[in-house]
Amino acid sequence: MNNEKFFPDFSENSDQLKEAQEFWKNLIFVELRKEHRLTNKHLIHSEVEWDSDGNPIYSLDFYFLKKSLRIIQEIPESEDIQIGAWFEGRDESRIYDELVISLELTGQTAKIAKKLIEAWLFTPVDNKKKLTRRGVYFKKINIKNVISHDEYNF
Repeated sequence: MNNEKFFPDFSENSDQLKEAQEFWKNLIFVELRKEHRLTNKHLIHSEVEWDSDGNPIYSLDFYFLKKSLRIIQEIPESEDIQIGAWFEGRDESRIYDELVISLELTGQTAKIAKKLIEAWLFTPVDNKKKLTRRGVYFKKINIKNVISHDEYNF
């Protein structure tokens, strides 16, 4: 599997920063839109200011879906696969529940992130089971449906 780091100098190189942001925009608005036959009304959104430190590298509110997404791209520091995800509930700074994905971007982590984004965007809010811990909401997802051990060769 491809473990090459994508856009490793994004925090210091404005061209790589733009390329990294375009990578996420393309994944969400081209690939997922085509695969799930979404129309513009499904993806009515607002883009949040992005930061060159990668937090966030890409952030969206989906009004129609009543969900938010934040991608944090970490500066590469490891040869290992680095990805984590969590959910944060609505509060004074967030209008919708939000999936947060933090990763060092590689081919492998991009595939995992795409599966997580699909699970988040295309699971109805009503079917979400929330567990509260310190104001953070966790969504119960069957991780076997999101990623396969054999598929990603961990």
